[in-house]
Amino acid sequence: MPESARQAIASELVSLASADGDLHADEVRKLEAIFKRMGIDQKSLYERLHAGTSTTRAAGAMGQAPTWVAPWNVRHAV
Repeated sequence: MPESARQAIASELVSLASADGDLHADEVRKLEAIFKRMGIDQKSLYERLHAGTSTTRAAGAMGQAPTWVAPWNVRHAV
């Protein structure tokens, strides 16, 4: 699979995982596993997660509540 296709899929997966506004630890673990299988560095995953929070913060400035995502502070599923 071409690199550009893997990168596009990776971006979509991150968007899907954070679409509900909550990013759970099990979602991050699954993304880590998928990124590893696709040969994409985990650093890229966390960069994408943080880039997504920038978009959400901008939306928060327009009246929506912001969502803060940090790999060390994800909500743990109960």
